[in-house]
Amino acid sequence: MSLFYKISLGLLMIALCSGVHARSEAELVQQGLDYINKRELEKAFNILKPLAEAGNIAAQHRLGTLYLTKPPERNKYFNWDKGVYWYTKAIDQGNAAAQFGLAIAIFRHPKFKGDTKAALRARFKLHKKAAHRGHALAQTELGQMYMSGGITDRDVVTAYMWFELSNYRFDTGSDSWAQFGNLYQETLIKDKDINGRQIDQAIKRAQQWEKDHPDAYKSWPIPIS
Repeated sequence: MSLFYKISLGLLMIALCSGVHARSEAELVQQGLDYINKRELEKAFNILKPLAEAGNIAAQHRLGTLYLTKPPERNKYFNWDKGVYWYTKAIDQGNAAAQFGLAIAIFRHPKFKGDTKAALRARFKLHKKAAHRGHALAQTELGQMYMSGGITDRDVVTAYMWFELSNYRFDTGSDSWAQFGNLYQETLIKDKDINGRQIDQAIKRAQQWEKDHPDAYKSWPIPIS
């Protein structure tokens, strides 16, 4: 970390003190994300950039989000190269949420203009990596891609397995996102695309996957830091 960014980060922490105690980096990242959601992008940038440069993984992810926040004409920071750079920095350090975020954004990347299949292949690869790290939304999306086929071979057992894994992570009683995995499973059953034996096989594979991936995220949402 350069001396400049050490000083910048120190000044940021001092400036954002609450009472006697400086706010934690996780709280600062959350504040930066809140500013992005409110489209107060300059405030978000001033918080996230020093943290990202100092190596905070969550800040790197959210700085990537800021650079790719649409529409470009209302975001003076909009920059594909910088957005992908910061997403990738976070991904390289194991951030599954950044992988999912880039998978969603990459479809709009100018390099894929007119090449939908290439964009979908890139999205599939990113979703697969994030899913294997326990990202529930990526698991749902990956399941849907196996369910539909096209970019990958259609495999209803694998699809059902990923839906089952995403269901483990959502609070099915209160989280609306959980409905998607359940609905996809119900669709497979209703359309008779999967039978009882295959469902049992998928559930056993999901249970084994959990045992084989003890470091995967076990809940949703993924912690911010």
